[in-house]
Amino acid sequence: MAHRRIMMAALIACAGIAVPALAQDSVSNNGAPQALGDSDALSPWDGASANTNYILNLTPFTSSWGTTFATAPLAKSSRSASGFESSLLGAQAISRNVIDAENTSTFSAWRVAGQGTHATENDAPSSVLAPAQLKQFGFVFTEFATSDVASNVANIIGGVANVFPNNSCKLYVNRVVAMTNSSTGTTNSAALNIGTVDASGNIAIRADDFGALGPDPILGNNIVIVDTQSRSAVVNQLSRIAGVLTAADAAATTLTSIMANGDAHSTPGLIPEDDGGPVYIGTNFNDEYVYNNGASTDLTHLPGLTTQRGTLAYSSTPLFGGATAVGSAGTLAKSGDPFTSPTRSFSIWDVDATGAIVGTATAYHAPTGLDDPCETGDDAVWNAAFSEIDHYHSQVPFNGGNSPLALGQDQSGSLLAAGIAYLTGGDQDETNGIAVLRDTDPGAAGGESWSLAAWNGDPNFIFTEFGRGKPVLDGPGGNVIGYMSTLFESTDGVVLGPSISGCSFDSVGNLWFVSPVEFPNPDDGNIYDAANIRVTLLRAVYNANGGGGGEACWELEAVMSSGDVFHGANSDTDYLVGFINIADSNSVASGTLWSQNSSQEAYAGMSTVGMATSDARASAGVLLSTSIVYDSDNDGMFSFDSELIANGDESYNVIMYIGANAGVCADLNSDNVIDTADLGTLIAQFGTAGASADLNCDGVVDTADLGSLIAEFGNACN
Repeated sequence: MAHRRIMMAALIACAGIAVPALAQDSVSNNGAPQALGDSDALSPWDGASANTNYILNLTPFTSSWGTTFATAPLAKSSRSASGFESSLLGAQAISRNVIDAENTSTFSAWRVAGQGTHATENDAPSSVLAPAQLKQFGFVFTEFATSDVASNVANIIGGVANVFPNNSCKLYVNRVVAMTNSSTGTTNSAALNIGTVDASGNIAIRADDFGALGPDPILGNNIVIVDTQSRSAVVNQLSRIAGVLTAADAAATTLTSIMANGDAHSTPGLIPEDDGGPVYIGTNFNDEYVYNNGASTDLTHLPGLTTQRGTLAYSSTPLFGGATAVGSAGTLAKSGDPFTSPTRSFSIWDVDATGAIVGTATAYHAPTGLDDPCETGDDAVWNAAFSEIDHYHSQVPFNGGNSPLALGQDQSGSLLAAGIAYLTGGDQDETNGIAVLRDTDPGAAGGESWSLAAWNGDPNFIFTEFGRGKPVLDGPGGNVIGYMSTLFESTDGVVLGPSISGCSFDSVGNLWFVSPVEFPNPDDGNIYDAANIRVTLLRAVYNANGGGGGEACWELEAVMSSGDVFHGANSDTDYLVGFINIADSNSVASGTLWSQNSSQEAYAGMSTVGMATSDARASAGVLLSTSIVYDSDNDGMFSFDSELIANGDESYNVIMYIGANAGVCADLNSDNVIDTADLGTLIAQFGTAGASADLNCDGVVDTADLGSLIAEFGNACN
């Protein structure tokens, strides 16, 4: 790995302290040295940039298990202040499922430093037409900034990304500025937060008047749904004109004002368009389940429970198999006194296309102690009762993400649900575990079991051997390469916790989450110490019968860590992964990973029958909020903001996409045979950057790709 300057970066990574950053894999054309704040991030108030198409070439890499994934910065946050490269990142989400899509759009394509989508900060790229038959998912994130005139900026950025199933090394991305609270950055009409997104690009947003200074500020609680695929070039500011809630791009925006009932509503969920929506579903502070675009409420979702906590979870699979159900929803809950009892229950129910409850809701209650069937000894057991299942305090109900409860299903149809357990309690408890429910017979008695999928140790050495958390391995049943750790340990107590992000299930029951991991340092005899802790995206790989007694359990795979270096396939420039957020100053951070950060379908919507849970194709994509630093001057060093002027590097906040490196096939028209039609397509694309006939993923269609097609001629894709 290239030499890097990351001492401060590592501290920031562990502390969860905000640093500016961006995305789309590109760098400015200004050359080195860069001026502080110099960037090619797009403006949120430029109508010409409201809807941007580009091809994202993915970089293959291997995990600690040797699994080959592919990654790239999916989308940059906007530039909302001249002194910073881009805005800070809040909650983010990827659609629960994947849909078929037909695309006739052109997309910008580049594979050299300096080219990109910015009209003046980038050299003009080429453009290509996307393949017609694609698979599509939606994405969304919230961004924040203080503008040059000290106005609080909030924007919702999202859109859709398409994959040509026979070529997994690129995405066709449509980035959209869905909504903003200002038209120029000089005013502030609303606070905006997500929410969620569906595969059609519909985004559910919570908007209120917190800090709205006008002119024309909105009032109360409002739910907004924006269809990103209908957005025009107008800046879509949300405001209140002549007493009426108004969106500038009215044709693309559905408004639901729910302020009249006086209840505070959490960030919204969504019945996807392909399941009969888009329809808003959510929870409020009156312990009601809200559905049918806010027109209906229900209290039967809390059977034997006293109160709900946190934002709404949603699964694209009906977990109880209701005949009219299109999916399932759930929430954390209490069974005792609403004010003094701990949150130790899950409530889960099926929903129809309006969001109405199908059948009856089921309450599940966590036991007082949890163990990890994949591990043995005292270090695998929390021998005393853990405090509660949390991640719902402070700003989370208003800012997201969705949700502290993760819902999923394994390949045998067992219901899976998970939440973050706090060992001793308090919003900043640094010792956490992932409490997982499995129900092998949902809706009937006898199938319920609980386990601990992951745990990060305890700095006081009370509950875990030597204070270490769950081991991270080099393969299934393999050697230990690291241990989960705490933010408290990695920052010498500067940041307490929590130390584990939310968690998210993929299509086969794997859990994705973020935690500090203590790796050995080969320079000092592989000794474990706090200096070797890096915040890491982990995949807990599901084993349905891996426990000593045949129980379900999870083994840990390190996928991406702060300090990792990748080569940008579009920018032709190395970049370093900087901070990966977990906690803010007083609780879990809204910008960390949540239950909707992983797709619940496999790559390109493929079947999971017979698929190994360790297969990289088990998720159509995982999103990770992080900063990256480009080595723009190619000196092998990576410098953050205070050093940018002297060292010529560029720092950005980005939403990283992590997907499968599923290979490339020369069947370019998806008719299941490689023939003269595919040859004609390749010849038509010859010399083009970013096109679908780029079979060796080097960014351009050339003779190497022609040779690959000829070698496969007459075959079908495997």
